[in-house]
Amino acid sequence: MRMIFLFTGLLFFGLACSTSQGTSSSTTPSAVTEVTTDLDSLIWTTNMKAAKKIAKTNDLKILMVFSGSDWCLPCQQFKKEVLVDEAFAEVVKDQIVILYLDFPAKKRNMLPKKETAANVELAERYNSGGTFPTILLLPGNENTNPCELNYKGDGPEVWIAKIDEAIERCSS
Repeated sequence: MRMIFLFTGLLFFGLACSTSQGTSSSTTPSAVTEVTTDLDSLIWTTNMKAAKKIAKTNDLKILMVFSGSDWCLPCQQFKKEVLVDEAFAEVVKDQIVILYLDFPAKKRNMLPKKETAANVELAERYNSGGTFPTILLLPGNENTNPCELNYKGDGPEVWIAKIDEAIERCSS
């Protein structure tokens, strides 16, 4: 009898988890690690090497986002109000790939050790001040310094213009 109760409970829990996944508009889209030419949607990745390959293959810039997803309120706001906004994604999908570098504080949200180490290495190079969110546009040329973009509670329309302006400014 206990086995039937345990099995039924696990079954309901599994169904509840699977139906709730992907329904929130503020969740991060699945990270991409392979090179793609499908630009039907805005591409996200958590891996610098993948971001560089995707950017090079598709002639995109890299928007590097340093975030504290479970403790930094401006980071959460930027993601919710800009990055996952459909209008923003539709306009910038042909311009950028998002390299989302998370630094969660809560134990339950910790990233795999390899990903954490890679994020720390990138933070030492690009975000040594430890400011969150830090948002940088990396031009295609490795020798060019990234352009920093400041988030001040601006909505998606403002960020579409910021991306356009930063691409112009950083590419020269």
